[in-house]
Amino acid sequence: MFQEALAQGGLESYFPLSEQFKTQDDPAFCGLGALTMVLNALAIDPGRTWKGPWRWFDESMLECCEPLEVVRERGICIGKLDCLARCNGATTVLKYGDSTSVEEFRRDVIRTTGGRNAHLHEGEARLCSEEACNGSHHHHEQEQHHVQQGQNELLIVGYNRQIMGQTGTGHFSPVGGYHAGRDMALIMDVARFKYPPHWVSVPLLWEAMQTADPETQRSRGYMVVAKGMVSESLLFTIDKTRYEEFEALASWMRMAAMKLPPLMEEEMTRGIYGGGVEGEGSARVDHDRLLPLFLESLPESIASMFVTIHESFCLRYSEKHLRSIDTLLGGIEAHPIFVTMGEQHEAHLARFRSVAGRRDVAAEEACCAGKVVSERHVLTILYISMLEWVCQRQGWSIYRLFSAQTVYSPPLQLEVAQLKRKIAAMADEVGPGK
Repeated sequence: MFQEALAQGGLESYFPLSEQFKTQDDPAFCGLGALTMVLNALAIDPGRTWKGPWRWFDESMLECCEPLEVVRERGICIGKLDCLARCNGATTVLKYGDSTSVEEFRRDVIRTTGGRNAHLHEGEARLCSEEACNGSHHHHEQEQHHVQQGQNELLIVGYNRQIMGQTGTGHFSPVGGYHAGRDMALIMDVARFKYPPHWVSVPLLWEAMQTADPETQRSRGYMVVAKGMVSESLLFTIDKTRYEEFEALASWMRMAAMKLPPLMEEEMTRGIYGGGVEGEGSARVDHDRLLPLFLESLPESIASMFVTIHESFCLRYSEKHLRSIDTLLGGIEAHPIFVTMGEQHEAHLARFRSVAGRRDVAAEEACCAGKVVSERHVLTILYISMLEWVCQRQGWSIYRLFSAQTVYSPPLQLEVAQLKRKIAAMADEVGPGK
């Protein structure tokens, strides 16, 4: 079957996945093991070191959406796995089994395993017999080049083993191939101590996604994972080890998702956008009124949760990277919010300088060549990122926030985009109604 699938062009995902094939580190780490394989197969840079100088994904690094201790005890649901993927530089499309037809699932399997020639084989799923598909005339030119070409999208499936006649219940694994003649998918099982890679019919695999996950009471499903299009953060990230703070962040995120949009609407004033972007009389947020409300809503621990990368990993930055950080911090300091925050809200800033939230200045200077990031920097970029995220969710122009003359420097634009991505990933998981 492997040779036949190779001849049909249905093993484009097999080769990058096989290079990263691993056994999950813990009986409950199937989701983390599958995602680790996929992130490394997509060549996504984790933005931090794993061991020594190696920048490589390991299961121990995947804990921004759920503590490892919780995953070790209970496993992980597909919603949190999707959050993990997006927090770590991937873009995803999450589909639940009960809202996806077997035809749609088959199309996604074919696309993610057949690469650029998927369209040549999609129609073969029902028509091509085993005898017709095993001849040399089905060999395609990409067979000699699949390793060099790589794969842009990979698929992780969450399913119930019992439906497939296997022992156990919920499980995650990447899909490494598709056989058009037999309509079967190749499961790259990360529980190799239990089952080797194996073929399963697509309708049966789809059926195994229909059962409910007891934790969420939603059906299981699958994720199409691709490499994110934006670069990694220059400086700011979210500390993935401070779980008391994470609970505070989750609670605040639920509140912010509900309260910020109407609050921003309330704090609109009538004004003219610079450059005529929206026209005369358009409304813009009054930050003199909204900023103190925002700061008052923040738990004190939030300022220590949104931290600089080297605080968690003590990375040594290159000279080029340090210059970019200088530009980023300069862009933050030149932003009107930074100025306003220092001039009018010193009392609010003092609340975030508690002993528990104080930064280790000596360690920061050692890691970042003497550059110290204050709470004022962190809260400024958090405020900008949160409000841009709200605009994105509401379909509003960002010119509702600042005038057209408030031009971000390129490093600040990229940093805000990164924080928005992380905020959106967490908000989708811990937002209203979750």
